[in-house]
Amino acid sequence: MLVLLTGVLSILGLFHQIHHQYVNTSFNEAGIAHIMTKKQSVWGDLDISSQVKCGGFKCFIQSISDSEVGYLISRDVNIVKDMIKATEVALEIEREYGAKHFYIADESPLLLSMPEETRSRVNEKARNALLKDEQPQFFLSPSVVVQKMKAAKDSSLFFACYHPNSRLTQAQLPSFALAVVEQEGDVDEFKRNIAKERSMLRKMILDRPGFGADLQALVSKKGEFFFIDLDAHVYWSKWEKSWFKTEVAIRNCDQKFDAIDQALNERGATMV
Repeated sequence: MLVLLTGVLSILGLFHQIHHQYVNTSFNEAGIAHIMTKKQSVWGDLDISSQVKCGGFKCFIQSISDSEVGYLISRDVNIVKDMIKATEVALEIEREYGAKHFYIADESPLLLSMPEETRSRVNEKARNALLKDEQPQFFLSPSVVVQKMKAAKDSSLFFACYHPNSRLTQAQLPSFALAVVEQEGDVDEFKRNIAKERSMLRKMILDRPGFGADLQALVSKKGEFFFIDLDAHVYWSKWEKSWFKTEVAIRNCDQKFDAIDQALNERGATMV
């Protein structure tokens, strides 16, 4: 009888752990009501009035009710565990290095079903910047993972150390550098800030083998570095890939920082 009771308690404990991990709530009526309200409110809060920016598997859609936040929506439901881990990683690097990111501590990813009407409207607006030709429908299935995130506050440069994402960095760099040079403020301040971010990133890669894997960030016009898409890092860090070795990651990222500095110098010269 004791063995049976112990087994039942173990199963219930495991079930509670999984439930808590995926919906970040407890077994009570208030918690369940909160989650149901959150699920229902997401779809009515998506700003689909303009183009929706997407990557390979995820789109970010601004909130209608709060300009400070938005929703990261993944069409790949198999990465929900990596997205949960990515939030943990973001909070860890913030504590340990002062790193910046867009993750919100108490906003875990949710497995949801996107309503057909919403899916149709999002697909009409979804655009993958790496695809120049016709854009296929992004969300083929209603099953998605949704996570509320902080939104970037100004025009930012997408920063990636590896191909093919780095192509987007190269494409955006000329106009971004011009915007930095033309803005009110000190370009030298941008350079000082990004030099600090570069030093921090190098230390992170040295301290955390594999951290450079598929590294992506947004660089603000003040030179601040905001990490994004950390679940990609979580996924690739599981594998021993020669091109994700520490020295390769540092070299690839250094090349992108050098390109930013060169673009700023060139744009600064043309403004004289």
